Amino acid sequence: FLDKNLYIRRFTPAAAAVVNLRPGDVNRPISDFTHQVENINLEDFVKSVLESKEAVEQEGFNTNTNESLLLRAYPYRKEGGGVDGVVLTFLEVTEIKGMQSQLKEANTVLETVYDTSPVGFALHDENLKFLRVNKVLAEIDDLPVEEHVGKLVTEVIPSAVGERALTMHQQVLATGEPILDVEFEGELPAKPGDYRYWTASYFPIE
Repeated sequence: FLDKNLYIRRFTPAAAAVVNLRPGDVNRPISDFTHQVENINLEDFVKSVLESKEAVEQEGFNTNTNESLLLRAYPYRKEGGGVDGVVLTFLEVTEIKGMQSQLKEANTVLETVYDTSPVGFALHDENLKFLRVNKVLAEIDDLPVEEHVGKLVTEVIPSAVGERALTMHQQVLATGEPILDVEFEGELPAKPGDYRYWTASYFPIE
C-alpha cells in the first residue's frame, strides 16, 4: 500500500519477497527499492495510476524465482472521492501462462487439421449452433463457410438430413457420450435430385 507520494504505508511478506522490503521500510518511497521483476519500472508503473486515476496491469517475470507475475495497481480513495494512494499487487501466474502456451499449441494443431483434412469438420457451441466449419464441410453442404456460423444444422440443411443430424447433436449434449459412424442418405436442399451417402461421427467437448 502506497500513499499519494508513493511512500510505503504497509506491505505483505509476499510483496517483500518481490520488492526487497524489510519491516523497517515503512514510510520510505518506493523509488528507494530494487525489485525482481524484469523490464518494469515500478515507480513509473504506480505513478501512472495517480495520473490516470484508473487501475493498470502489466505482465512481468520474477528473475529470482523464475515465475511469471501479473502486476496490478489500483487507486484507493479517501472520503470525498479523491485518490489517496495506490494498492500494488503481485499475482503469480506461471501455471496460467503455461496453460496458455499449451492452448496456443493445441489451437495450431486444430487449425492444421481444419485446413488440410479431406474430412468435413464442424464445431458447435452448447446451443448447438455452428461456431466454425472447414471448407470441406461447406462444400458438402454447398454453402459458404460464413453461411453456417451462428446457425443450427436444421437452418443450414432444412430437411430430414438436418433434422436427424440435430438429433445426434442433442443426444451427445445430453449424454456426454460420442456417437460414431452414423450413416446418412438423402438429398440436400442445395442439390435437389443429387442423392448422396455420408458417414458422420459426433463428439462431446469437455
